[in-house]
Amino acid sequence: MTRRFGFLAPLGLAVLLQLGASASSALVERWYARGLYPRIAALVSWPQGLVPFALADAMPLTVIVVLALAAWRLVGRMRARGWRALGAAARMLVGVAGLAYLMFLLSWGLNYRREPLAASLGLAVAPAPLAELEQLATDLVTEANLLRAGRAESEGVFVLERGHSALFALPAAGARPKASRLSPALARLGISGIFVPFTGEPLVNTLLPDSELPFGASHELAHAQGWAREDEANFLAFRACRAHDDPDFRYSGVLAGSRYVVNALAAVDGAAAQRVVGSRSAAVGRDIDAIHRYQRRYEGRLARAGERLNDVYLRSQGQDQGVRSYGRMVDLLLAERRARTSS
Repeated sequence: MTRRFGFLAPLGLAVLLQLGASASSALVERWYARGLYPRIAALVSWPQGLVPFALADAMPLTVIVVLALAAWRLVGRMRARGWRALGAAARMLVGVAGLAYLMFLLSWGLNYRREPLAASLGLAVAPAPLAELEQLATDLVTEANLLRAGRAESEGVFVLERGHSALFALPAAGARPKASRLSPALARLGISGIFVPFTGEPLVNTLLPDSELPFGASHELAHAQGWAREDEANFLAFRACRAHDDPDFRYSGVLAGSRYVVNALAAVDGAAAQRVVGSRSAAVGRDIDAIHRYQRRYEGRLARAGERLNDVYLRSQGQDQGVRSYGRMVDLLLAERRARTSS
């Protein structure tokens, strides 16, 4: 019996591990997120820090080649053994998929089950009055206007003064954002970046407008540091950019934060959102127009499919709001502002 159903063992272990992690976020926080994961991340990220290119870029081609070879071998076996070979191949596929998912959980995925970031930072997340949300939107738009003044431009649109070198400088060791050679594919799928735990690489879609790149790179780096939930990675990216020495990073982070808050305000009071939008500087308005042009350029079936796939993935990892969870960073921004003003 064990031999017959042994192919289910990795998948069974993965399911039990995920169920156990879901039952006790405190244990995941203590023993995995703050104990085991930093050691795993240091070990996995060390090799990728030695090369200037993204090792993970080779993964799709590798998977295609392996599947093609497996299919070719399966055809040969079916000629010799008939349909029994198909059953054996199906069992192997389940076993490999289960092993891959188990490795994903152990190498990074259990971070979805850690304690909320708000608890770690001592922030009290609570519903905010409309006036508080509008004030936060106004403050961030004003700050973005100030940070945008004097920044480098090309045809009236913000550009990184030091180019991509500020984002992708080769480190001696450790996880650092990397430019993905698959950026055209990521753009078509509506993906701004992705963290690949198997190689420890935070990859960035370099076709994004420059105003989004520092925030996007910081978001993926937050994932690499063990913060899996999208709203928390967004919030940490905002904080990291805002505190950065480079004014381009500060502008990118505050611009992203202001857009999320304005969108949240528009969902409850369109007139208030329009008032805030009207206070944007002409330069900030041009940058946002450039972001919208980028989005329109790559919208389509592939982008919608990518969004649906991401939504299903996030929900499977306990993020009940799926892709909408990105915008929940606004709750953390409000909680941080509330804590700062009350202290």
